[in-house]
Amino acid sequence: MMLEKNNIALISSDNVKQLLSPLSSFNISYFAYTKAYIDGSRARLTSNAEHLKAWFEDELYLQGNANAKIDLYESQAALTSTLPNQYPVKWSEDYFNIAHGIHLIRKHDDYCEFFMFASTPKHPEVVNLYLNHLDILQNFCDYFKLKAADLLIKAEQQKIVTPFHNNGIKASHPNNLEQINQELKNQFKFTKRQQQCITLLLKGSSTKSISSQLELSTRTVEHYIDSIKAKLLVRNKAELIIKLVHLFGN
Repeated sequence: MMLEKNNIALISSDNVKQLLSPLSSFNISYFAYTKAYIDGSRARLTSNAEHLKAWFEDELYLQGNANAKIDLYESQAALTSTLPNQYPVKWSEDYFNIAHGIHLIRKHDDYCEFFMFASTPKHPEVVNLYLNHLDILQNFCDYFKLKAADLLIKAEQQKIVTPFHNNGIKASHPNNLEQINQELKNQFKFTKRQQQCITLLLKGSSTKSISSQLELSTRTVEHYIDSIKAKLLVRNKAELIIKLVHLFGN
C-alpha cells in the first residue's frame, strides 16, 4: 500500500519532531500517534516519515501490534520488548534505528489512541525512564494533542483505512485484583492504603494519577510507595514495578 505523497502523516513529520524536542534530553528520538476507529480508519502522525512510508509499502500494518481490532485493547502502557509480534519491532530497529519503545494506549468507547515513544539501539537505559517517569510521557501525550491540534484535524480529514487483524496487546494488569489485595494483606502485611497503591501501580498509574484517584497528596502517595519499596527490598520504582509484576502479574 502506498501513501499519497501529500498525506499529512508524511509532510508533517518535521513539525512532530519539533514537538518531541522537550524529550530529546531523555534520548527519546521517535514519536508516533495513531487514532484508530472501529471501521478500520486511522488518523496518524509521526516524527519519522520514511519509517511510516516504508511501513505501508511493506504492509507491516497487516501484523503491527497496534493494528488489531480496537476492542482487543485496554488502556495501558506496554514496552515494545513485551509485544506479542516482535517482527515489526525488529524491522523498525534494523531499518530505521528505532528501538526500546513503549506504547501508551488510551481506550475510548468508539476509538483507541496509541502514543508510541522510542529511542535508538544505543540507549536501552531509556526503558528505566519509562518505568520511573511514566507521568512525564502521559503529560506529553496531553501536550502533544494540544499543540498538534491543527495537524490532528488534518489527519482526521485524511484518515488511512487498513484491515484489522485479531492479535491485540494483552492487558498489562491482572483481572483478579481483589484476590491480589487479599494475597498482599495475608503475605506481606501491607496497610490498606499501600494495597490500594499497589493495585493502581499494577494498572500502570503514575504517582500523580494515584494521588488523584485516592484523593491523597502526592507526597503522601510517595511515602506509601517508599514504604512498599522498603518491604520488598527494592531500590527504585523501576525495580518495584518489575517485582510487583513478577509477584502478582499472572
